[in-house]
Amino acid sequence: WNNVDKQFNLDEETYYDVTENVTYGSLSDDWYVTGVDTPTWVDGYEYLIKVRAIDRAGNISTETVTSKQFIYDTTKPQVKLVIPQETLSTSPLPLRTLATITGTASDTSPGKVGWVELRIKDTVDNKFWSPSANDFITFTNPEDAWFVALTTAAGWTSWQYNFNENKWTEGKTYSIEARAKDLATNYDNLYSTSYFKWDKTPPTSAIVFPENTKSYSVLPSISGTAKDLAGAAIGVGIFCLLYTSPSPRD
Repeated sequence: WNNVDKQFNLDEETYYDVTENVTYGSLSDDWYVTGVDTPTWVDGYEYLIKVRAIDRAGNISTETVTSKQFIYDTTKPQVKLVIPQETLSTSPLPLRTLATITGTASDTSPGKVGWVELRIKDTVDNKFWSPSANDFITFTNPEDAWFVALTTAAGWTSWQYNFNENKWTEGKTYSIEARAKDLATNYDNLYSTSYFKWDKTPPTSAIVFPENTKSYSVLPSISGTAKDLAGAAIGVGIFCLLYTSPSPRD
């Protein structure tokens, strides 16, 4: 870094005075460098900073203990729910099994994902899941309801969270939000979200026409009703079975 030209155009290491230097002759003092004496940091670049001190006798400090390397990263990581899949609040997904919540996360190199956080909400009672309480509780500040998922994959490329299915309540709608945070503390600004309705109750169906034990000479259609107590997926998977056998006649 050439602090005179304000650009990287030197072939050799060159030191320059910091913006606010130490007090001459002091035993110990603080110093700092402001933006006027630093480059315009570029996203995705790695930088090495070396600092040295010189005392009044001309002794120079050991550089090996006063150097720092860092990555300048402003790119936000990304996260995606896999199970359950992403859905809109207007179209909650009917589910009857959800023991493991899974997903993926990524960040643009050289950035690295630090961790993935989840927030699970009971949208009916306006409560959030608390791993420590092992229950849905009220949070004064919903931002406090985020908790860290689990992973065994390097870089959080895949992650999961195991959930006790007995904690889901029949007929209720829930939301699951996921967000990622990278090592530079950037949060993704778009959460991956899934809305679902818990439904383990089998639906019921009934035949309206034809009526039982009656005889018909014309049968243009067969009709009936279907009902799902949780209100999910009514009418999906209704089957009609016809069986014929000779009827004895006088």
